[in-house]
Amino acid sequence: MEQPWSVITTTNSILPDQQIMSLAHDTLNKRTWVGTPKGIVEISAQNQLILHDETEGELPLSMVTDKNGALWIGGHEPFSFRSKIKKFQSGVWTAYQLDLMGYPSTFPYAIGVDKDNAVVATLTGTAVHSVIKFSGGKWNEIALPAKVFGPRALGLEGDKVWVGGTELMRLNDIQPVVINMPTDNPGILSIAVDRQGYKWLGTTQHGLIIYHE
Repeated sequence: MEQPWSVITTTNSILPDQQIMSLAHDTLNKRTWVGTPKGIVEISAQNQLILHDETEGELPLSMVTDKNGALWIGGHEPFSFRSKIKKFQSGVWTAYQLDLMGYPSTFPYAIGVDKDNAVVATLTGTAVHSVIKFSGGKWNEIALPAKVFGPRALGLEGDKVWVGGTELMRLNDIQPVVINMPTDNPGILSIAVDRQGYKWLGTTQHGLIIYHE
């Protein structure tokens, strides 16, 4: 019988660090990406590990692959306190320096790909509270409701962008909406959207909250 568990560590592989900060699976190329503080590891369908250390020293806070198999990473450099969104495709890295785009001292906590293969990222920092979208070769902001802070978690559902922070927000190209929550300031850290349209919200202190329109 096949063993139910496999454990990959720094002692039995080229994994550069025991701390796994983010993961993404590329269904097109049948590979898994592993983000650590000391580099990115690619695991092939044959379970071969390849270390990509171009991101060493940059914390991979978030990670996703798009429909073309490109890897996108929301990374943060703790010493310079600057962040980037980086794309890796066909062996080539492309970096978008967030402070040079007008987003200083920010954290790209979540990143995702929508139905049109556009990349969406949440940015939160001391003075930054933004959601940005990469489409048509450029980054644009998605409008947030007024007086809403701390966009962190991200869930994509059709044309809707669900963002969690101090509130749950539904964003689109028309009008952003704040959803009334059963508790004040839930501190939403994670969002998952299932096939029935239920939004599963992981919070800092209020447990798991489930929402359906």
